Amino acid sequence: MNITVIGQGYVGLVNSVILASFFHNVIGLDNDKNKVATLKQGIATIKEPNLQSLMSDAKDRLRVLRRTPKTRFAPIKSSMSPSILRKAKTENRI
Repeated sequence: MNITVIGQGYVGLVNSVILASFFHNVIGLDNDKNKVATLKQGIATIKEPNLQSLMSDAKDRLRVLRRTPKTRFAPIKSSMSPSILRKAKTENRI
């Protein structure tokens, strides 16, 4: 399956690498040219256990490109939107 993941931050990069490790062809897009350059060298931009070794194993199935205003996308067949939960402060709350 061909998959595009928009954003290669903490959530997007991990999703891209995991999907590529399951033998999907993944294109990771990000608008930060420095991050894209680092990822193209095969270097993880975040700290996550085993991420670097998974990136190395999936390097033939994971491409990272810079997203620009002219980037075109294929029709969306499925969309994922992860939610990030934050620990709420419980002091002074009922």
